[in-house]
Amino acid sequence: MIERWHRRSLRIAALLIATATAQVLSPGMAHADDSTAYTFWVGHFAGSGNLLKWKDDTGAISYGNGALAGATSWSSATTHITLTEVTSGANIDVRLGQFGTNTESGQTNPSPVDSSGHWMTTVVWYFNTDNLSGSTPTQRKQVAVHEFGHALGLAHTNRNQCSLTQMMAGSNPGEPPPAYNMFTCNYQDPRAGDVNGVNHLY
Repeated sequence: MIERWHRRSLRIAALLIATATAQVLSPGMAHADDSTAYTFWVGHFAGSGNLLKWKDDTGAISYGNGALAGATSWSSATTHITLTEVTSGANIDVRLGQFGTNTESGQTNPSPVDSSGHWMTTVVWYFNTDNLSGSTPTQRKQVAVHEFGHALGLAHTNRNQCSLTQMMAGSNPGEPPPAYNMFTCNYQDPRAGDVNGVNHLY
């Protein structure tokens, strides 16, 4: 019984780390140490980032709670942004999607960007319920922190030890998941590199 649970937990973790179609489409800068271990994605929000608004369109309490935990985690970090839940006029929309069991567990769809690299419309990200049906509240929070990170403008990172690993650790489609990630390293809140990357953008 324990072995079966352990194998299933490992399978869930392996699926979870292949997060986001928010893969690195256009990484900005790559850095080597913990506090500067971040890369930039294709866009980010304009302005200071204060009071960015997000909406829960999951229609499911467990996933909505996961999104709220992820947003709260970012708002509690030492960044210049605050993610506030709203029912309309959101910058970020959180939804459920079904993308198959052999794909990522979260997916962020970039919006068009202007000439300054700012998102022009609402950024939508999804929990992939095909992979997350057996997930825990902590795992759903971890996915939410990662996907909110993409919405804020961070791309994937990949480091070779837990001390350098960020919440944005991840792989692109067709690539194996990194050995060091938020699940294997037991992280669930933004790390130094995640925070500094967001503060660089805002």
